[in-house]
Amino acid sequence: MNRDGCTTGESAKRFGATLAAALLAWIGGDAHAAWTTNVSGGVESRYDDNVRLATDGDEESAVTTNVVGEVHVRRVTETSELMTTLGASYLMYSAYDGQQDLHNEDIEYAEVRARTQQERLEWGLNGNVRRDVLLRTVGNIVDPLVPGGAPGTAPPPTTDSGGVDAGSTQEQVRRTRTYAAPYVSYQLSERMGVQLGYTFLGLDYDEQSGTGVNSSQSNALNASLFNRFSERDLGRLTMRAGRFSPAHQSEDTDAYEATVGWDHAFTNTITTTIDVGGQRSERDNESYNGYVARVAATRRTEAAAFRVRFEHSLQAGSYGELVKSDTFDLSYRRSLTERWALNVTGRAYRSRNSSNQTSNQNNDRDYADVGPEVTYAVTDAIRVGLLYRYRWVDRQDQGGSGTSNAVGITVNYQPQRQF
Repeated sequence: MNRDGCTTGESAKRFGATLAAALLAWIGGDAHAAWTTNVSGGVESRYDDNVRLATDGDEESAVTTNVVGEVHVRRVTETSELMTTLGASYLMYSAYDGQQDLHNEDIEYAEVRARTQQERLEWGLNGNVRRDVLLRTVGNIVDPLVPGGAPGTAPPPTTDSGGVDAGSTQEQVRRTRTYAAPYVSYQLSERMGVQLGYTFLGLDYDEQSGTGVNSSQSNALNASLFNRFSERDLGRLTMRAGRFSPAHQSEDTDAYEATVGWDHAFTNTITTTIDVGGQRSERDNESYNGYVARVAATRRTEAAAFRVRFEHSLQAGSYGELVKSDTFDLSYRRSLTERWALNVTGRAYRSRNSSNQTSNQNNDRDYADVGPEVTYAVTDAIRVGLLYRYRWVDRQDQGGSGTSNAVGITVNYQPQRQF
């Protein structure tokens, strides 16, 4: 229950209804716009020797089978673009050797990216909703209809990678995560412009589990001044102010951030972006001062694609507090032959309390998840694969560290892109 007398889940539903109405208005703006729809799906089955990622030495193994389906819709006109992803999956457990049953779970997620542009004015919206469980969180939602972004464009709104919830608990806690970031930008001159934005993040957990997780809401405003120095270089100055409101604590946390950033395209296929600055949070008589950094690099060729990203910032934690975190993401894909391909993905984070007083020690946690997958194209639309995943977690005050090894097979249906 928040201070307005409603739960985070109810707020998310109202927010979703408003979002749907806005999108309908967006869609109705041009009845002659072309629509493109792609459908994809797949099945993955893996054996995991520590399916709960336990840290107390009581490791439990299981075979997990996940069936997933997605619909991707894209609409493009001369002045607007709308891209959406709708996905659902069903996670099943078998050959489980533990004492406490693991129940089969349904997972749903949706993402939207929309923008419209006039001569000087552009406004847009990035948002997503994930309904998953903490033993199987949904991170980045990949839309195969989205081409690579053009270098030297205006700074995009803050992206959302799924937070620092993975590995936070050994229990099947249901989570609903709602994120939205509308923005508007105005071109002051041929090279200079301003951008204003708002960010909402709602975390709603099944708090009957006894794990101590705590639902919350975050609201933030941001303003950026950007200047295009050349076709390959763009600089910016950004200010942010926000409030983090947990559901079951009386103290809100105010957070402030100021950064300078630079985007540079070395070539048409190699791009980098960097933002550095300072941040501060305040809660009652407690405060935290620190630095913020976001660095990313991408490289694309005809045969391969590589992306790496690092961020040090304050994030909303699952135990009801803002935590200072270091997150690292990488993805690498390479075509080995006409039919064989290699995918490597990884994610790691380190989260710590942003205050040394009256803080939940469950916030202190290190996590890593990495592994390769080799796939073979049976047809133009069907691929089969073999995967390996290694996971590691150190829950500082919850029994130490634990590791997990998983091997599995995948079958995916992905038709050719239709642009």
